[in-house]
Amino acid sequence: MNWTEPSVLVAIAALLWNCVQQRQINKIRRSDRIAAQHLVATLDSESLRCIHFRNEGTMTLYRPKVDSDFFLSSGIPIANAEICLNIPPNTEAVFSLTNASDIPRLPDFLRIQWIEWTRLKKRTHYMSVSMVEVKRAYVERARSHEGQARS
Repeated sequence: MNWTEPSVLVAIAALLWNCVQQRQINKIRRSDRIAAQHLVATLDSESLRCIHFRNEGTMTLYRPKVDSDFFLSSGIPIANAEICLNIPPNTEAVFSLTNASDIPRLPDFLRIQWIEWTRLKKRTHYMSVSMVEVKRAYVERARSHEGQARS
């Protein structure tokens, strides 16, 4: 087989073009999976200082942690910004604040950093998680505790 024959060159070019197209398709699929990642935050049913994060995406979130810049600027003391080692899809992880009174001072959206591991390297991503429902649940429970304490 002669590598300089036009039919061989066309076949090689077609193979390379297919490889390029497949790589583009995989990049689009990966970016779609990353965009579909979603954490839902809820207040713990017993403790007013614990927040549950539920991974409703399709990827495992490795080393998810709360952006510590917020805690430094707001004055909320935090022992460890890391939520857990990883959160597989459809599972929950619990994050505890030092004081229950810190919940109302949380922002409406908390920035969470997480890592995506690939065969060749790791990539860091960020997502915003709404804290509005957590703060609302805290206020409702705090009011009910006040009402119980008065009676």
